[in-house]
Parts: sequence; structure tokens; C-alpha cells
Amino acid sequence: MKLIDQIYVQGTNDTRNLFFRPKGLTVFTEYFGWFKQDKDEYVIQWKGTPDWCSGYHKQGFDTLEDALRVWNGLQLYPSLADIENTFF
Repeated sequence: MKLIDQIYVQGTNDTRNLFFRPKGLTVFTEYFGWFKQDKDEYVIQWKGTPDWCSGYHKQGFDTLEDALRVWNGLQLYPSLADIENTFF
């Protein structure tokens, strides 16, 4: 499964990712083992992938348009400190 887009975050050597998780997909996690995705969802998550939940805060959206609206705003925050301010 592919990512829709990534933003490299300066000073972290990692990325914030935008991807789609279809309903029924088995998603593995570091903390809970695994879960079945209960609905189709576009997700923005630090280090997450369609079949891996990184354990970091995620934002879920019903439509790609809604996800892209937030995603385009996040590209304005290239540093880790800025990312932390957008988590909650």
C-alpha cells in the first residue's frame, strides 16, 4: 500500500504521512498488536503507513478533500516544534 504524500520534517530524520486505510485492513501497532480498520479513512500520522499505526496522534478524514485541506496547511510547519503544536 502506498502513501499519498509525505512531509520530511527537519531535525527529525522522519516524515509526517498522508495515506488511505480501507475498511477491513489489518493494521499492526507497536502497542496493541493489531486491529481491523472499521471504516474507510484518510489518515495523517507521524511515521504511520496504511498497515502500520505508529502510535502517534493521528487525524482521520472521511474524504480526500478534507484530508488535503488540513495537509496543505501542515506543509507550512517544517520543524518538529511546529508539528508538536499541531497535534491537539
